[in-house]
Amino acid sequence: MKKNMSQTDRVIRILLFTLSIALFAAEAISTPIAILLVIITGILAITSFVGYCLVYGILGWSSLRKK
Repeated sequence: MKKNMSQTDRVIRILLFTLSIALFAAEAISTPIAILLVIITGILAITSFVGYCLVYGILGWSSLRKK
């Protein structure tokens, strides 16, 4: 798999996941939609660790700078 995510994109996704977990743990959000938010941001975090986003791949996008 060729990477298609920039470092900035990856950091933003990890920060969103961390924020959603913190809000959920602090019980600031606790509805079923909050659980869905944690799951979605979890998927974003996994893609950031791998460096490849399937949606970007399907659409032919990349957040990497061209050399």
